Amino acid sequence: MLVIDLYLIHKPQSGRRMSHDMEKRGVYRKLRAYNQFQCVAAKVWVFLRQCKHLCYSFCFIINPWYNGIIHTGCYESTIICFMYLSTTAVIPRLRFHKMDYNAVATISPLLARSHSRTCDYTIAGMIMWAHYFNYEYAIVDNTLFVKGVEENDRTTPAFSIPIGEMPLSDAAALLKEYCMAENIPLVFSAVPEDRVEELRQLGECRIEELTDWADYLYNARDLATLSGNRYSKKRNHVNRFTSDHPGASLVDLTPDMVPRIKTFLDTLPPDEEHVTAQIERNEVMRLLDHWDSLPMDGAALMTPDRGIVAFAIGEVIADTLYVHIEKMLHDINGAGETINKEFAAMMLDRYGVTFINREEDAGDEGLRRAKESYHPLMMLRKYNVAFSG
Repeated sequence: MLVIDLYLIHKPQSGRRMSHDMEKRGVYRKLRAYNQFQCVAAKVWVFLRQCKHLCYSFCFIINPWYNGIIHTGCYESTIICFMYLSTTAVIPRLRFHKMDYNAVATISPLLARSHSRTCDYTIAGMIMWAHYFNYEYAIVDNTLFVKGVEENDRTTPAFSIPIGEMPLSDAAALLKEYCMAENIPLVFSAVPEDRVEELRQLGECRIEELTDWADYLYNARDLATLSGNRYSKKRNHVNRFTSDHPGASLVDLTPDMVPRIKTFLDTLPPDEEHVTAQIERNEVMRLLDHWDSLPMDGAALMTPDRGIVAFAIGEVIADTLYVHIEKMLHDINGAGETINKEFAAMMLDRYGVTFINREEDAGDEGLRRAKESYHPLMMLRKYNVAFSG
């Protein structure tokens, strides 16, 4: 990024030479203007206290390809200006905007270009937690930049790995410029393990594993069928549910079902053990408000006597189903195992997915045991990568 250092000085009367001292005394204000590799016109209002005359305004044109001093005039003849093109100071090209549901249509095509299977690069992974993680976004050269905070420290600004057409080295350079201008460190958070080495090659950095934020990745067919000895207990719970609730069915979560899903969500007892539980509940409600405009799938498990007893919401990107939300009545034996199995089978049949990402446990031991009981294919580890300087 190129930066203009603009100096305004007092022009001597006609016929007089400007001495070095006069030039030093005459400098009144140094202003900066920036360009985005195109010509930029700027208008500046100045008041020169040391001059006999006033210069109310003048115009100048910045040519980004010129390197040196440009002389320009102004509306009054009492002022001249020197514009010196400098690369030592930095004004960034990135302009971040609030991330909300209005951004879904804009960022969806770019998120689909992510080659990692972690949940952080999904619509729900971004939008549902935009307020909690202070997510903002910018798009430059068909590349998505996301600013937020560290996953494990919400007091430290951090960025996601840029996604799009721009090479990572160029995208990182833009972020370095932005961080210099904002006087903040350049930190990437929730970096997928398969992208860490690319960042390491860009310069000296500190790498820290986020042990509580690894995603659980499963074989989709395993969860859809629960076949084999290791899933025998899960099958028993599903069979118990089927036996206790003849006529139970799995139905698509269509827009007309949203009010019933909301009512069901309101009947669930509050989870006071987890700090983010109420935040998640509120965000699920907000997501349901926009359900008909979101590229997501959902299903509800219904019984003739109890109505909705469980529901799940997920998002398919490429070969992976991301299960973002799964809620059930815990007093219904097998409801959790059944919604898990049937939703996986529905998405396998509909999209032919290969993998299912059931996201992280966030350090919760109960969630960890539950996710491990389904025998993950692998853990998708994530890291913080902080650059020096």
